[in-house]
Amino acid sequence: MRAKTGTLPGVSALSGYVVGQSGHPLAFAVLMNGPEDSPILELRAAQDEWVQAIAAQY
Repeated sequence: MRAKTGTLPGVSALSGYVVGQSGHPLAFAVLMNGPEDSPILELRAAQDEWVQAIAAQY
């Protein structure tokens, strides 16, 4: 995966490219909003899991 994060209070974004199970490159963008006290590290962990799941499916 090649990706770039972006963070503001309560907001976490991740966008980039990952190679899917098929060997094809996939582009993705994830934006998560929540209260300003949302635990950013937990949001990033969820984003990482999401990208891994997408790459495994395609």
